[in-house]
Amino acid sequence: KMVAADSTRSGSGSSSRRMTARGTSVEEFTEHFASMRRIRGFELQGASSRGYSSQLDSRYGSSAASSSGSMLYSVAWNADGSLIATGSEDKIVSVGALDMTGKFRQTLVGATHSDSVNKVAWHPSNPSLLASASADRCICVWDMRQKNTKPGRILNKAACTSVAWSPCGQYLVLGDKDERLSLVEGRTFSIGKTCDLSKAVLNEFTYDASGKHLIVALGGGKIGILDMPSLTISRTLAAHSPQSSCISVALSPSGDRFAVGASDALCSIWDAADLICERMISRLDYMIRCVSFSHDGLLLAVGSEDHTVDVAYVEDGARVVAVPTDCETYSVAWHPRAHLLALACPSPSDSRRDSRLRVFGFPSA
Repeated sequence: KMVAADSTRSGSGSSSRRMTARGTSVEEFTEHFASMRRIRGFELQGASSRGYSSQLDSRYGSSAASSSGSMLYSVAWNADGSLIATGSEDKIVSVGALDMTGKFRQTLVGATHSDSVNKVAWHPSNPSLLASASADRCICVWDMRQKNTKPGRILNKAACTSVAWSPCGQYLVLGDKDERLSLVEGRTFSIGKTCDLSKAVLNEFTYDASGKHLIVALGGGKIGILDMPSLTISRTLAAHSPQSSCISVALSPSGDRFAVGASDALCSIWDAADLICERMISRLDYMIRCVSFSHDGLLLAVGSEDHTVDVAYVEDGARVVAVPTDCETYSVAWHPRAHLLALACPSPSDSRRDSRLRVFGFPSA
């Protein structure tokens, strides 16, 4: 049986247990989500015109918040599930506390970036450290314990598209518009070795569980395996058709599998040790933008330009539930302790301009 979510730091015990399915089969998961189908939306207050705003006034609670009216590009939970962060088109990094009862309180509006925030990524073990990658050529590192202090900044040569922490938490890897990967020392914020992938077309990337390798989604339907920290390519896999581009990649919590989403509307699931494709998920019609494994590694959320997010049972690829969105999805993230799925996608009322954070998996009643 699956272990219930740890409630000590992220909500009441009874609510936490309800958010975590008890079974391990497709049928049991399907039954669980039949009663947990509610999608809750949380509007995010944008930054003030004065620039950097460290902490919100109490009037900006979940009931009174006003939408920033801008696309959300990235969403991520911190290590213990107590906080959720988003990055948006309007240059804002937003952080909020969301408990298992659905109560949301926005705690940070970071307006230090001068261009769109393309990726947010939490430290793997420290629930207070957050990195954000922006088109303004900067990576910022935020400390939630020091909200009145401006974040550390790492200046890059080109617009930053993505960022990932090493499993040990001592390094970051950033990707940029020039198809270049760079290794960043987390304490000094200095950029060290770089790797030019301009001939391969760089997309999303993630570390493997050991921290010795980086799994990189590339153009031409390929996946690159890079040795770390040397940033040298040790192997290239033909993961999807050569006419497609591998766009998104995610590692399961146990590190035994990784998933790849591509522009051919397929999502592949791989054995991380043997680098063998186990199965393909082919139910969606448009390019796969984002993938995320649940905390137990049993479910995979696949987001695309389709108007649903496909939640699949990893062991056989069968659909558990189709989460309706009425629009495309840019980022998905499972809670680290419960079966709550955060979605970054536009509002169905205006699919391009009115965005808000949405979370699936609350009780329907």
